[in-house]
Amino acid sequence: MKVTTLITAAAFIMVSSAQIQIIDPTVGTVWKMGSQGYVRWTGNCVNMGSAGRTVTVDLIQGPAAATRFVASLGTVDCTSTNTSVLLAVPGNIAPGEYALRSNTVPSSYSNLFQINGVPSATTTSSKPTVSETTRSKTSDSNASPGLIGGIVAGVVVVVAIIVFFTLRNRRNKNKNINTNEGEGGGCGDEIKASSEMEVKSTWPPSFMDAQPQAATRGEAQEQQQ
Repeated sequence: MKVTTLITAAAFIMVSSAQIQIIDPTVGTVWKMGSQGYVRWTGNCVNMGSAGRTVTVDLIQGPAAATRFVASLGTVDCTSTNTSVLLAVPGNIAPGEYALRSNTVPSSYSNLFQINGVPSATTTSSKPTVSETTRSKTSDSNASPGLIGGIVAGVVVVVAIIVFFTLRNRRNKNKNINTNEGEGGGCGDEIKASSEMEVKSTWPPSFMDAQPQAATRGEAQEQQQ
């Protein structure tokens, strides 16, 4: 109640010397979040010149001595005969009591009114903020060394496997060659020995056959004597 009295008193003091006076919303008015609010005023701001065609209307909260800016609802043209407008009500604010302030010289304030509803998620822009972009770059830079390390480790493992199987196949091949050479050498020795035996048994054939014949002639001569 005290806060309401302070803001209302401030609004009355400022309106008395303002170029325009906001008369709607009034006390008891209820706006809904995400909808449109009806704003109406009296007077004009012709003496502001071209600036009076784009006067900003702000949503504020708090006591008159320390009002707090909440959001900008848009702009109005207070130089024409038109004295009302529909402004968008934010959907991402807390329910509570609020007031309007026109950025004229001097400013004009509305009475306190209520805004109800369930706050929605902020969807002001899909463009990432500077902090989000920085976090994204930081995450990417932190992930890059890990990714590179994983790739390098994978390559090392593959190379090690290839080298292992290559060496093993080479050792098996050399072992098979040595085994075959050993078996081949044994067969050669057997063949050589067999050949020598055959040579000994048949060399010289005339000499081996001549010995019995010589013995027979000697015996014949002895008998004749």
